[in-house]
Amino acid sequence: MRDEFKTKKQLISELVELRRKVAATETSVCENTGIPPNKPHKGATAGGETKAGISPDVLEASKNDGDFFTGEYSGEFQVSEHEHAIKTSSEIARMPHLLLESLPHPAMLIRKDLTILAANQLALRMGAKIEGLCWREFAKGKYIPQVDKEYIEKNMGQLPPGGTRCSFCLAAKALDKKKAFHLANISLFGCIWQVWWIPIDTNTFLHYAIDTTESRLSEEKLKASEARFREFFNHMSSGAVVFDFLEGKNHFIFRDINRAGEKIVQVKREDLVGKSPLEVFPRIKEMGIPEVFKRVWESGTPEHHPVSFHDTKGMNRWVETYVFKLPSGEIVAVFDDVSDRKQAEEAVRYSQARYRAVVEDQTELISRFSQDGTLTFVNEAYCRYFRESREELIGSKFWHHLPEADHSKLKKHISCLTPEKPVAVIEHRIVAPDGEIHWVRWTDRAIFDDQSNLVEYQAVGLDITKGKRAELLSKARAKRIHLLNRIIGWGNKSPDLKCLLEKFLDSTIHLMHFDGGGIYLPNEAGKFTELHHQKGLSEEFLAQLNRPKCRTRIGDLHNRRKKPLFLDSLSDILPDSSDQKGFKCFVLIPLFASTRCIGAVHLFGKNKRSFTPEEKRTFQTIGREMGTVIAKMQAEEALRESENKLRSLSMQLLSAQEKERRRISKELHDELGQALMVLKLRVRLIERQLKEGQEDLRNDCEETLQYVDEIIENVRRLSRDLSPSILEDLGLSAALRWLFEDFRRHHKIKCIFDISGLKEPFSKEMEIAIYRIFQESLTNIVKHAEATSVIIVAKKINGVILSTIEDNGKGFCLQEHSGKKAIEKGMGLPAMDERVRMLGGSLDIWSRKGEGTRITFTIPIEQKGNE
Repeated sequence: MRDEFKTKKQLISELVELRRKVAATETSVCENTGIPPNKPHKGATAGGETKAGISPDVLEASKNDGDFFTGEYSGEFQVSEHEHAIKTSSEIARMPHLLLESLPHPAMLIRKDLTILAANQLALRMGAKIEGLCWREFAKGKYIPQVDKEYIEKNMGQLPPGGTRCSFCLAAKALDKKKAFHLANISLFGCIWQVWWIPIDTNTFLHYAIDTTESRLSEEKLKASEARFREFFNHMSSGAVVFDFLEGKNHFIFRDINRAGEKIVQVKREDLVGKSPLEVFPRIKEMGIPEVFKRVWESGTPEHHPVSFHDTKGMNRWVETYVFKLPSGEIVAVFDDVSDRKQAEEAVRYSQARYRAVVEDQTELISRFSQDGTLTFVNEAYCRYFRESREELIGSKFWHHLPEADHSKLKKHISCLTPEKPVAVIEHRIVAPDGEIHWVRWTDRAIFDDQSNLVEYQAVGLDITKGKRAELLSKARAKRIHLLNRIIGWGNKSPDLKCLLEKFLDSTIHLMHFDGGGIYLPNEAGKFTELHHQKGLSEEFLAQLNRPKCRTRIGDLHNRRKKPLFLDSLSDILPDSSDQKGFKCFVLIPLFASTRCIGAVHLFGKNKRSFTPEEKRTFQTIGREMGTVIAKMQAEEALRESENKLRSLSMQLLSAQEKERRRISKELHDELGQALMVLKLRVRLIERQLKEGQEDLRNDCEETLQYVDEIIENVRRLSRDLSPSILEDLGLSAALRWLFEDFRRHHKIKCIFDISGLKEPFSKEMEIAIYRIFQESLTNIVKHAEATSVIIVAKKINGVILSTIEDNGKGFCLQEHSGKKAIEKGMGLPAMDERVRMLGGSLDIWSRKGEGTRITFTIPIEQKGNE
């Protein structure tokens, strides 16, 4: 609209200039011809024209907006009385051309019949042709509607009935109506034009065109810019208000406000525009806002003006306002309602105050630190714990409170904190102000922002030194218990004393953190100078320990000590030697079994050490438990040796018994058997010598012969029982079959047997022992069981012979039998058990009164080929 207004002003100025030139020309013509000038028409000024030299109608029409001007003239055009004289004048003939050429834009004089009378060079270059039709020669139909153009073309230039709607034709009609008009935004020759048709007289009008292409483009850009500005203005998150300053009234009025501003002030735009701020918001005077506006308007310097107030609901409100002046002179106020932020800040300050109060009252150590370990906050408890002020601590790194060996561990712990796992607990050592090592349990939290960027760390610490010491003490106790359990376990599992001593010394050195040691046991004289086992001691060092003076000194220490001895120097046991092979501490642990000292342990360390009471008690307990285990092992070895001797004696006894049995069997078979045969022959001879009539004596002889036969059979059976020749001749399996059959035949007891596992040949001693075990079992059944059936099974399973002898006799109570004296028990079962043990096997007896007895024994197979 501004560009259009400027175009109108330009046109008026050019018309004023044109009218001035026309008036000057008329004056010159009148002076040269003697013809008086035209009389003024109605509505003219005293000079016959308006002040600008243009008819009032033209001025009035130029002020209207729109595509056409419709201003009416105040009077009719008056034609000069001397019109004919003027037209015949040569100067008058040149006047239109001179005037049109003086105009800066295309201009043409057009007659009512649309014939171009005159045109300047700009119009001629655009296609105007003098004496040509304007719509055909100049416009080429571009001003004519398509329907009218087709009619004119078809009818050889005839206008359509009622006249065409061509703008030139309308302009011609305007002459009849004595009206002037203009057409805006005409697109022609690639440009945009403002076209004016101005009546000159009743038969002629001026066609004047101004190229507004650039102004239109600028206008469009301006409109686009204004649209963008309006879009930005209304979509600002902050409120914005534009004020105009009325100098005459000396106050500001609202010119515009954006949507955010409407929301903040809670007033619609239409209720604000054109009004004074004090009229709408009278309370802003108390806040000093009008003074700020005036200062900014006068100085042009922006100002920041925060204000706070109570709204209609009595709530506290805060507004941040920034006021500045535009180059065009308007005042702009950009403001934000920061009530929520202020309330949040107040809440944060209150929360921080509470947080600090709570943190300062805590007994835990609370600190915050950056990624590199720099402390940014510590509470009072933290300061008291490290005996440093807050000023000394903040800005320093907490690493100096840790032993250097723990730095890497803590850094690794902190680096593992992530947004997914921001909290972790760690226990580490702290160097206390007095130099002692304390333990602190820290709960560390990594604090991240909304973008998961690390901000800082917070640590809450608790001194756990007492608990840690108790834990270490508990571990030491557990280690001691573990060692003692191992000692007891070794006593039960070690095959011999030497193996036990090796395991004991190795574990003690390792678990108690020594570098070497040895175990001394008494010699035959009872002195503790016999080194039974050592570890970590060089030959040279052992040679020094074996020197007479050293041995005597060690022996004296052993005899005098009832508790462990702790020395921080070896000079007491190596008085004449300065070379102690790097050992700087010595511990002597006496080994006690009950109240009897049975040995001692020597431990050597290369570092000076101080031992806690708990460690000293551990050494004493080790000595007592180890002494008990060694004494038990020694007793067991003595018992095993005694058992071996007893077993050897038993084997010799059984071997002698077998020899004696064979001897007696042979004597029974050779001597008693022969004597009985002689006796039988003599009785048979006496019987043959008896005469008839001596029937009684003959009967006595018969009875005697029968009795002698029985004796001979018993002697033979007894001889076979003592030393069965079938065992030597046919082997174990045949001998047992004969034994079982003979048992069944003589004792009338059902006997079921399966001895398929005894087919292979075995050694002679093994066959005799197995035979005697079965023989003794059957003998016990006959003597004590009162059984009616016996089941015997002997099988070979996994390299052993598994044999079972089960009867259905009356049985007996094993506990009662075990409680009997040896003379009451008899030798049957003990002899069987001894024979099984001699063969490396085991014997098991099950019996219950009224349910029979079952004897089971297993013997490892020792075939005859391995004899």
